[in-house]
Amino acid sequence: MIITLCAGSLTNGVEKMNIEDVRNGEWVEYHKHPVEVLSIDKQHNMVTIYDARSQSKVDVHIDELKDDPQCHCDSYLYF
Repeated sequence: MIITLCAGSLTNGVEKMNIEDVRNGEWVEYHKHPVEVLSIDKQHNMVTIYDARSQSKVDVHIDELKDDPQCHCDSYLYF
């Protein structure tokens, strides 16, 4: 079996995010639920997200986000 990691390190099947790979409008995982990326501050490794669960904008460090293929691009719910 060959496993290749491109964007970051793998943790429980979910990759940690790299600030260079994050895009505005992208859905990522934050505290085990999907959130939308609103803006990116590459200088400070910070990302502003919209958390539909709490209906708020939150500034978080990139290390708090995870790349998860279950986050669909048009929904704040997992399928």
